[in-house]
This record gives sequence, structure tokens and C-alpha cells, in this order.
Amino acid sequence: MDTTSQGMKRKSRIDEALRIVGLEDKANTVPSVLSSGMRRRASLAAGLIVTTPIFFLDEPTVGIDPITSHEIRGSVREKLNRERGQTIFPTTHIMDEAEIMCDHVAIMNEGRIVACDRPANLAKRAQSEEIIEIVALNMTAELVEKLRELETVHNVTMHVEDRFLGKVLLRFHVADAEESLPEIVHAMEKGRSDICYAKQVKSTLEDAFIQLTAKDVKQ
Repeated sequence: MDTTSQGMKRKSRIDEALRIVGLEDKANTVPSVLSSGMRRRASLAAGLIVTTPIFFLDEPTVGIDPITSHEIRGSVREKLNRERGQTIFPTTHIMDEAEIMCDHVAIMNEGRIVACDRPANLAKRAQSEEIIEIVALNMTAELVEKLRELETVHNVTMHVEDRFLGKVLLRFHVADAEESLPEIVHAMEKGRSDICYAKQVKSTLEDAFIQLTAKDVKQ
């Protein structure tokens, strides 16, 4: 292959990498003037230029906005895995990301693999417990700790949905949702939290991760 052909091939790979991470318009920009999120994307693009049988990705979408994260996950799976035939090996704490990008997921706890299976099969493992999902306002760290101490509650996770409104999403792992819900609602009302809605939902990969890695869910 002559120098011109090599140059064209290299430029084509660079252009494709920049397109995947959404930085086409920053091709001639010095990295030091980019935002932290853009520098993260540029770092990912550098890795995408090289074609290897196995491509390792460490927390690929940390610090990147949700829209770009969605595009990167889709592009990595479609372009690198399905079109190029590369094996993608991402490490992530974002369970949604693992479900989207991976055919198989290995869950690690304290340096050892505690489970390895397809995402759907891992999620089924969490079905031994029932999950209550509650969206609420005016939650405090103290109230969450009190909810974790309830006898019928095995574990509680909380995600902030709207910082301005103070809206959070709570997921309760319980043995019996019908028995636990009145106790949970009473405790939240006593703690002056406003419940927007409550419902029982199916278990997810994140629920399986919590079950498999929690030493003592009451801690």
C-alpha cells in the first residue's frame, strides 16, 4: 500500500472515530481547550482508530452527556462488534450500559467474579425478591437510612431524577411487596416525604448486582 493510500485510510478511520463520539466539528481543535466531557470523548476516539481483535473500554461514557452516551453505546455495538467483528470488553458501574452493550455480563465483588451470564438471565436471579419502586419528594439521607432499617426491607437504592424539584426514585428489595408497602409508606409519611407514585416492578440487572455484591443489605 502506497503512502497516499495509507494516509487516506488513516484519515477515514479518524473521521469515523470522531463521528462515533460526536466530535466531527472539533477535528482541528487543540484538546487542551476542549471541555472535560469532550476530552473524554476524544480519548475514546483515539482508541477507536486502532483495529484490534479485542477492544477494552474502561467506563466508556463517564462524564459524557446522556445523548452522546446513547450514541456511543450504539455505535460501539453496531460498528465495532457487528460490522468489524471486534470483541468489546467494557468495564462499567452503569447497569443500563452493560445491558445495552453486552451479550454476557460478569459481576465482580472484591476482586472475584460472582456471576457471569446473559443480562436477562442475571436479572431473573433477582426475582427471588419483589421490587417496589417509589418516586418521592423531600427525601433526606436520614430518612433513607430509617427505611433501610425496616424489618421487611432487604435493601434500598436511590437515584436523583430532578435536583431542582428534589425528586428521587427509590427501589425497595422486599420479600413481600403487599406486606411491605404499607410499612414503607407510613415511614415516609412520618418522615414528611411526599410520595408521587408507588408500584411493583420487575427485577433488573442492577437489582441482580445489588443482591450478588451486598455483604449485608441491612448495613
